[in-house]
Amino acid sequence: MDTSGTPAFLETATERNVALYRRHGFDVIAQYRPAPDGPQVWAMWREAAGGGG
Repeated sequence: MDTSGTPAFLETATERNVALYRRHGFDVIAQYRPAPDGPQVWAMWREAAGGGG
């Protein structure tokens, strides 16, 4: 449970992490390569999971 009641944003450059974060309620909102020779990056968002402590 998210005790702060706050949505969360993250970025990962590791593709296998996407499935892990999805299991924790995150959705991919963007996919991009910050530089032509840079890594693929996934931007992810999760709405507040409730709580409020």
